[in-house]
Amino acid sequence: MNYKIEKNIPLPASQRKGKFAILEDLEVGDSFHVADVTAPAGIYSKAESLGIKVTVRSMAMGGFRVWRTA
Repeated sequence: MNYKIEKNIPLPASQRKGKFAILEDLEVGDSFHVADVTAPAGIYSKAESLGIKVTVRSMAMGGFRVWRTA
């Protein structure tokens, strides 16, 4: 099988948003509930990669609530 080498073909943007893509849509003061008990580490990591600040608090009813703070 022969292949043709092509140059200057742009790489398309990823279609995979990830588990916490909702962080991209948050405005300062917005929040959302997460039931996943392993969520905080992933949330903080995603927020840092987006350059935003979040606060995560454990909820008495279970899970976590995430607020965008900056």
